[in-house]
Amino acid sequence: EEIIDVYSRCGPVQTVTVYNLRPDLDPGPSSAKHLAEKKRRNRLSVPPPKRPPRGGAAEARRRRLRNRGVSGGPLHHHEHRNRTPVYAIVTFATEKGYKVASDAHLSIFGLVLRRHLVRSIQASTMTTLFIENIPPRFFSLDLEYKLSRALHPDIYVCLDVGQNDYSEPKSCEIMFPSFEVAFHAFQKLQQVDMGNDDCVMNWIKTSDDAMGYWTRKLGFDP
Repeated sequence: EEIIDVYSRCGPVQTVTVYNLRPDLDPGPSSAKHLAEKKRRNRLSVPPPKRPPRGGAAEARRRRLRNRGVSGGPLHHHEHRNRTPVYAIVTFATEKGYKVASDAHLSIFGLVLRRHLVRSIQASTMTTLFIENIPPRFFSLDLEYKLSRALHPDIYVCLDVGQNDYSEPKSCEIMFPSFEVAFHAFQKLQQVDMGNDDCVMNWIKTSDDAMGYWTRKLGFDP
């Protein structure tokens, strides 16, 4: 409902589908004492400031500005941003609503939802599917056959595993020529039984720190 309320300002929303949400791992809201302790640990984990190099504070400031790309200098420093594993696909009832939601303002600057920065991604760029948590003893040759059989006769899947047809991949990426083809494959592959409920298919690769987000062990709550 929150997503619908926010994006309905762009235009009438037809459907919203949320992916990679794991309520089974959510321990619930943190207590005030727990939040205070978490903030204290975060403060302690911040490294102390480095001593400015020779040349004084003015020279140090000029170097910092150069590293941040100010005045046409090259951008050497990239600020680290936490990205949650949760994302959603919003379908609009009109083309105008889609264009407003995917314009440069919401794609670059985004909006804030539950204290998280949310950015729009154009559907045309979503051309890759990620199959994750593939169960053990699932050989690449078997995986290739199962995926190709599900997409037959429209698409044939060929996994890039070199000469090792009996490797056991934990995940794989399937790239398509367009979003329309990827969406067609997504609907077909949802019917495939991978033999394990933990095996999932996503439009965005799950971040390495996803478990910390799902279990609220990071510095913020969902």
